[in-house]
Amino acid sequence: MIRKLLFLGILALLYSKVSAVAPHPTLVTAQYKDMLLPVIKVKKLTPIVIVKGKEKKLKFNRFYIPQRTDGFSDGYIEIHSMKNAIRHGANRSSGTSHGGVVYFDAVITSQRTMSGGYALLAASNVKSRADDATFINTSFIARELPKLTAGQETTFSFAANLENADTSPMDFFVQFFDSNGREILTNKVEKAWKYYALLEKVQHHEALEKYLLMSVGKDLQAFPVVHPKPVFPEGTVVPEDATAIMTISPEGYADGVITRGLSDALNEAAIQALEGWLFMPQLKAGKPVASRVQVPIVF
Repeated sequence: MIRKLLFLGILALLYSKVSAVAPHPTLVTAQYKDMLLPVIKVKKLTPIVIVKGKEKKLKFNRFYIPQRTDGFSDGYIEIHSMKNAIRHGANRSSGTSHGGVVYFDAVITSQRTMSGGYALLAASNVKSRADDATFINTSFIARELPKLTAGQETTFSFAANLENADTSPMDFFVQFFDSNGREILTNKVEKAWKYYALLEKVQHHEALEKYLLMSVGKDLQAFPVVHPKPVFPEGTVVPEDATAIMTISPEGYADGVITRGLSDALNEAAIQALEGWLFMPQLKAGKPVASRVQVPIVF
């Protein structure tokens, strides 16, 4: 269950814009025929999706494609410790590394008792070329979780083949999902959020280039294309008159956010999400310019 994703961007520009780590509730999908379907669970190595109202097992080496979704599952998982290691293989004829085995071990505690969940481990590295292009190579590996008993520490470990891994340093993060395929929050989730924020900025950078080519000479207002929602405590009621004033850079990033009508308890979470918004910037005669927009805080 490994997905290798290849993304192109300019490292200096994009990393400098990933200071805001907005929430990224994740939906894991896999391809079935010509469709991308949500992975609701994993049985040992086998991903399961819903096809015509029934569970369908896919081939265990199916590629995984994480996407942004609308929210998180109930509950919470505390990751007490986590270890990752890679043993690289070698090509006998050339002596070069062509893959390897990744070993994962974690001690976790779930807030609620849960069966049928799964974990998604991401292993990625970043490479820069002489032309300043940057490739982020990422493999996603999914494994079934054991039953988690509320408040009880559980050790979870596995080993998996890692294709096309070289000897470059790799970075890891892990996400957990319930038996319906909804992500469960953890104390280590911001590492995943930073990764997805970088990928969304790469995609946004490419989309902006196309947008400017289609908008030569036009005057257009800024509009959001990625708008993460804040993670508020369960049962939170947001005042109807709550708004945010956002300063949008010519590149389409939220360079400044001021909220109105929120309590101090909600303000930090709202700003964290709003700073991760991405826009098609305001255009004057086809040229991107800085602007300010006011948006209602309705989540």
